[in-house]
Amino acid sequence: MVNQDSKLRICCNNVFHFFIMYLHTFSYNNPDVYHKICMYSFLYFIVDMYGLDKLYKLHHVAALTFLSVPIFSNNIQPNKLYDSWIMMERSTAILNFYRITKLNILKPTFAFMFFYYRIYRFLQINLSSDIERDKYNICNNHVLYSHEFCKSLINIESIIFLSLNSYWGVKIIQKAIRENVKKN
Repeated sequence: MVNQDSKLRICCNNVFHFFIMYLHTFSYNNPDVYHKICMYSFLYFIVDMYGLDKLYKLHHVAALTFLSVPIFSNNIQPNKLYDSWIMMERSTAILNFYRITKLNILKPTFAFMFFYYRIYRFLQINLSSDIERDKYNICNNHVLYSHEFCKSLINIESIIFLSLNSYWGVKIIQKAIRENVKKN
């Protein structure tokens, strides 16, 4: 059961997710918007960490570390790498709607979007040839990090997020199997 505090938190999270998706979709070619998305996201992850369990805090710390890369980059512009990270949040909005409404139709919708954006699209984008160019552009003359450290940080972050999403993907499959067994 979702209590009122968590319903309020879920609603606030969804407002934030839709705001970021709106900025990302409708202001795609504006480099200033990418910087704003990163700054807003940085603040969001700090505030949202309050009261979360350790696994979600790890997720948020990894996100904050990743966000330090574009925030302090001298060359923030639309690119595939940032896109792969922003698009992952699309499934979160559906999960939050399910948590509030308990509409069963949202379960398979969430699962599909989770696997599509957080596994398939993430891998497709991060294994493409564009990514090396994006890493170079992001890390070239970085304010905080050397070029090589910046690229390594991006690689480590990608591995962390793919690992966490794979872990959660297995949990989604296990839960779907358990629920299917209960029905039969």
